[in-house]
Amino acid sequence: MSGTDLQQISRWNAMGRLLAGRTLLHVTADMQEGAVRDGFKNAAAELRAASQAWRTAAQGWEALVDTSHPKEPSRGEAQGLNGKPVSIPTTDPHPAVAIARTSVVRSGQLLFGPRWTPEQPPGAARPAADIVADAGGEGGLAASAYRLSATGWQMAAAAPWVVRRAAAGVPAQYADLILEAAAACDQGLPPSILAAQIWAESQFDPTAVSRDSAGNPIASGIAQFIPETWARHGIDGDRDGDKDVWDPKDAIPSQGRMMCGLLRTAKAHPQYNGSPIELALAGYNAGWGRVDQFKACHPSGSRRDRRTSTSRRSWLSR
Repeated sequence: MSGTDLQQISRWNAMGRLLAGRTLLHVTADMQEGAVRDGFKNAAAELRAASQAWRTAAQGWEALVDTSHPKEPSRGEAQGLNGKPVSIPTTDPHPAVAIARTSVVRSGQLLFGPRWTPEQPPGAARPAADIVADAGGEGGLAASAYRLSATGWQMAAAAPWVVRRAAAGVPAQYADLILEAAAACDQGLPPSILAAQIWAESQFDPTAVSRDSAGNPIASGIAQFIPETWARHGIDGDRDGDKDVWDPKDAIPSQGRMMCGLLRTAKAHPQYNGSPIELALAGYNAGWGRVDQFKACHPSGSRRDRRTSTSRRSWLSR
């Protein structure tokens, strides 16, 4: 991880905590006096203080790795002990940078609406009642404010995934999409699971088509959605106005959102036989109705079933 990466992570973390604090403070305007309102205000103050600390950290990195004043040194240089710019290697941004930005996007969209991005001016906040409802109540909002602002470093702690990705051959053009889809889930969805799932479904081929014994198409695209499932779960991941099952920028976020929902459902059934991840994978492959039928991961009767199970185990062992 480079100094520039750390600087960017610090900036994103500062913005994420500021947005989380603003969200809590905004919601308190519609609350009655009481312990919950006081708790939200106190939490907002703590988040603002944390945001300031991260801004200070970002300014500290500015003194070492300059990205805005090319004369003092330029991008890709570090300030040496003798005061002269020293060249440093150029590397791709660390996955933790994309994850930290995704956390900011999720916090901002909760406050300002689903089309907000960090590149836009903040605008007007959504009605407090809508925010609370989308978060699942006041308790859910408090948990979301913490999770969304903390996700960056929680996920960064799992950064060895990028090493496994390089060794295992996840195409570079899909790595960020997988990381962002995993980071957007509040249920603890590992990016390695999404990557293994895609490999099992299509081997990262966005033009893949599964067919039945008669040659009729069943599932399409990199994440292998059937038409009925895509109609329910497909999203416009890149916000280009089109939900395209053949576009990985739509299909992978849709896969992540569907898996997140299945993981949430699986956790609500601790009596079922299988871990939440195993149950969610089974639900994605055969439908949650089959999981309910067996109260377990469904019997592996098809080639796709066996392939998903095998690939999941092989990826988790890497």
